[in-house]
Amino acid sequence: MDNIPNSTILPIPKHATQFFIDGPQGRLDCLELKPQAPRINDAINDTNAAIADTTINNNSSNSRFSELSNSEFSGIAIIFHPNPVGGGSYTNKVVQSIAKTLNNRGYLCICPNLRGVGLSDGTHDHGIGEVDDARAIYNYLANHDNYKQYMQDSLI
Repeated sequence: MDNIPNSTILPIPKHATQFFIDGPQGRLDCLELKPQAPRINDAINDTNAAIADTTINNNSSNSRFSELSNSEFSGIAIIFHPNPVGGGSYTNKVVQSIAKTLNNRGYLCICPNLRGVGLSDGTHDHGIGEVDDARAIYNYLANHDNYKQYMQDSLI
């Protein structure tokens, strides 16, 4: 068995929401990172409109995702962590940098901890069983009402 660093207590980014899904070896620990702003190309033009919309609508939701229209929403990105033997997890600097970049372009990012990492059940399987974890995550998103409407032709 590989010596995977104890990563059960991971700092979760403040704009992320942790959730769990059923995977092949038990629960999979995932982060959802919602877009924080309109796509970069639209940001300058939409700044005044966004301020006006917030004032007029008086929307109490802090979720930018819930405010995105289909035309503003780019899609869903699933970002997998590097090898956990080297410390890879969903809070890895590379994973979070990719998520931040895609968030800024209107993507909802899902960052899972695969089997044996963080609070995910199971044991690291050197990439073999992790493919099944990836399928479980994709199937969850494709069949969950909050995500499936954005999955058609938009997953990267």
